[in-house]
Amino acid sequence: MPRSFGPVLFGILAAAALTVGAVAAPVPGGKAWTIMIYMMADNDLEEAAVEDLAEIAAASPGAAIQVVILADRGSLYSGEGAGGLPAWKGAKKLSAQGKRLSVIEDWGVSDLGRPESVARFVSETIASHPAERYALVFWDHGGAWTGFGVDESASSVLDILEIERGLEDGLNKAGLAKLDLLGFDACLMADFDTIARLRSFARFYLASPELEPGHGWDYGALNLLAGKPGAGPAELGTVLAEAFVKQAVAKNESGRAMLSLVDLAKFGALETAVEDFARQAREGIGAFAPGLGRSAGSSPAFGKAGSPDQDANLIDLASFVSAAADECPALAPRRDSVLRSLASAVTTIRKEGSRTGPAGISVYFPNRGKDYDPSYAAEGHPAWIELLSSYYRSGTEKRATAVPLRFDADANRGELDFKDGLLRLSGALNPGAEESVVDSGFRFGIFDGGETVFLGDDEVWSEDGGKVLRGSWDGTVLLLRQGARETWGYLSLSSDEGGGSRYSIPLAYFKDGRIDGDDYDSSYLDLEVDADGGIVSSTLYKETVDGMTAELRPAKGSRLVPLVEVVDAGGESAFARTEDWGFDAKSWESIELDFRELGTGTQVYVEIYAADSTGDGDFVFGKTEWP
Repeated sequence: MPRSFGPVLFGILAAAALTVGAVAAPVPGGKAWTIMIYMMADNDLEEAAVEDLAEIAAASPGAAIQVVILADRGSLYSGEGAGGLPAWKGAKKLSAQGKRLSVIEDWGVSDLGRPESVARFVSETIASHPAERYALVFWDHGGAWTGFGVDESASSVLDILEIERGLEDGLNKAGLAKLDLLGFDACLMADFDTIARLRSFARFYLASPELEPGHGWDYGALNLLAGKPGAGPAELGTVLAEAFVKQAVAKNESGRAMLSLVDLAKFGALETAVEDFARQAREGIGAFAPGLGRSAGSSPAFGKAGSPDQDANLIDLASFVSAAADECPALAPRRDSVLRSLASAVTTIRKEGSRTGPAGISVYFPNRGKDYDPSYAAEGHPAWIELLSSYYRSGTEKRATAVPLRFDADANRGELDFKDGLLRLSGALNPGAEESVVDSGFRFGIFDGGETVFLGDDEVWSEDGGKVLRGSWDGTVLLLRQGARETWGYLSLSSDEGGGSRYSIPLAYFKDGRIDGDDYDSSYLDLEVDADGGIVSSTLYKETVDGMTAELRPAKGSRLVPLVEVVDAGGESAFARTEDWGFDAKSWESIELDFRELGTGTQVYVEIYAADSTGDGDFVFGKTEWP
């Protein structure tokens, strides 16, 4: 539905109450826990690693707790030391005791993006630091089933198959059947495919289905173990999740803060339920495909970025199967089985902001074939690979007999009207074409000299059973200001399941401060806005060279330049910089957002598009002068 915008500034909202689970029985004598942290910080998260190392060093988990870190750095992004140690280059194996870090072993220049490095760290640490319980935390960038970790010096990453091999070899050499807790202090790692691959290596699994703020977990939460060395993995995981969310709220980065704790002993039942759901959906794919596509498009998304080509295409599993059963009632029994198993497996979920719906585990489902990553066929779960293959194949086959997805419009011109301060565009689909729609959207901008400059996008709403699509614009455009400098920007809008909105503003990041051509990193400012227009959280993200998304920690002297989409007279589209100067990226939190009304007589352009599962579709547009 249409929305109006007023001036907004960066703000913060209060945190929700948190709870702690039951206490495990104490372990009599000896070392209760060995906590291993595999920290791949030879990349742009090095500054965050220094902060977390200081946090780990300052924690006081007690004499019965051993904390061992393998920390790899390049000293390119931070020259600071940590825990009493000067800055270093390469990998060092460290222990944390007495509020200090000490070096156990210097690994030198090492490639942590290799399974052999994982295996060596796990096996040697378990052998040298025996305990009743073991936890292993992977620390770095995360990309769900696409992989984890970036070692810039070695130009390597760990894919999920390599993590699987490293864990298997390491635990076998150590003679340990399972870890008690396996965690990922990284983005997006609570996805169904990754958990399914790694579930045999631990009793509990702790990770986020969402993008994590750069500060990551709050390792001060390890202090719990000082008074409760016998705490079990469920309690430790719960406390870590709660501390993470509290810290995100304190830093005004709570919009995407979410951690899920999964009981892996119960994950097998969920895997079976998901396989059954996928099997029935695949068997009836001819009838179910459009409904599945619409369900994927309407489900809460994780890793949603400033532009579609950066999206992770991960959606909430619970929301998806629920929406799919609404669209395809024959799937209702399978939905119920998935939801029951999911509620049993996810023992704890902590989240903030307006993310009320997600149940803690994501699943990969691009609803348009052109967004599908072919490498998923080698990395994903077999049942889900087959479902997606059937879904895309069905869309291609159906195009031969289905009503073409086209608007009933002369030369693609939609119906325009102006009412209550809103410019409204509507388009009626050809009879029967609405059955194929899985994706749609509304864009708005100005045009001049044959070029259209898009300044934002929003959701559409449908009427008459999906046969008519509508969008509206109140004629305000985004203005960004830092000190005396101001310029326009592009604003991507989407609704949040809690009644608020998410604003995404694409930016070009110039790390060295030299604004030269198109040699920049793609980044975006992510804002969660509540129903009253107040900003709940604000975080700056960027896409890494390996396609992972993580919080951007700007370097000193770096610049940010807003981007807008420009379509030339020939229909070619590209994002372009609004200015040849940039905002001070290091002080990005001082950038103010405002909205300015268009002047009377401004030439404006609005557009609605609709697409099927193959990406084929149609659009309607309108051009007029702003009244």
